[in-house]
Amino acid sequence: MKLLKAAVLHGAQDLRIEEVPTPMSPRPYEAILRIEYVAICGTDVHLYTGHIPAKTPVILGHEYVGRVLVVGPGIRKFKPGDRVIGSYVVSCGNCKFCTIGKPQLCERRILFGINFDGSFAQFMRVPFAERALVKIPNDLESRDAVLIPDMFLTAFYAVERSVRPGDYVLVSGLGAVGLSAVVAAKYSGASLVIGVDIRDKSLQLAKEVGADYVIDARKENVVDKVRQLTDGLGVHVALEASGASPAVKTTLEAIRPSGKHVQIGIVENL
Repeated sequence: MKLLKAAVLHGAQDLRIEEVPTPMSPRPYEAILRIEYVAICGTDVHLYTGHIPAKTPVILGHEYVGRVLVVGPGIRKFKPGDRVIGSYVVSCGNCKFCTIGKPQLCERRILFGINFDGSFAQFMRVPFAERALVKIPNDLESRDAVLIPDMFLTAFYAVERSVRPGDYVLVSGLGAVGLSAVVAAKYSGASLVIGVDIRDKSLQLAKEVGADYVIDARKENVVDKVRQLTDGLGVHVALEASGASPAVKTTLEAIRPSGKHVQIGIVENL
C-alpha cells in the first residue's frame, strides 16, 4: 500500500504531518485528485484552535486545485488529467433538501476538512464528484484558481442574497473575502461601496478593486462617517467579514432602519 503525506488534525492545536494510505480505488461517483495547490482558510485556523469542532482525526483543507487521477463508476463529466477546483461542501443530490434546491442543507453533506478528509494532502478523495468539481483551463494560475470556489464564492453568495442595484453597502474587514465582497457588490450594481479596515494595504487594495470610499477605523469614527456618506441614514447592507467583535457592533450601528447585516466572518466572542 502506498503512503502519502497529509496534515492531520487530531484535536485542538494538535496538527501532525503523517503518512496515510493513498486513496487509489474510487467508489461509484467518486474521483481521486492529485493535489496541485491549496490555500489556508480562516476556517482551517478556527478548526485548529478548536473554535469549530471537527470529526477528528481528519485531514484539514478545503481550498484546492488538482488534477483528476482516476474516476469511479458513474462519472461522465471528468476524466484523468482534467484540472479542477471544487466546493468545500458536497451534497448528495437526492435527499429532501437537495430536491427542493437547498443542497447546503443536505442530510448527507460532506464538509472537507471537517467531517471528511480534505485537501492538505498529496491526493484527495472527492465523493459525488460531479456535484463538487468544476474544470478549469490549464493556463489559469493555481494561486488564482484556488481562491475562486470558497473565498470568492462565499462573498459572492452573501452579496447575491442581500445587495440590490442602487444599494449603499458597507464592507467591514478587507481581507480576501472582504475584498471579494467589494468586487461582488460593485458587480451587483451597488451605487456606493464603503470599505472599512485598520490596515493600510487592505484599504488601498479595496480602492483598487472598486470601493468608492474607504474608512480607516483607527483614525475615523466609522458610524459617523457612514452617516455622512449616506444622507444621515446609514447603509442598506453591511457585510461583516472580519469576525472581530467590535466590527460586528459597528456594522450593526451603521445600517439604516430596515437595513441588512450579513455576518460573513466567524465571530469567536461577542
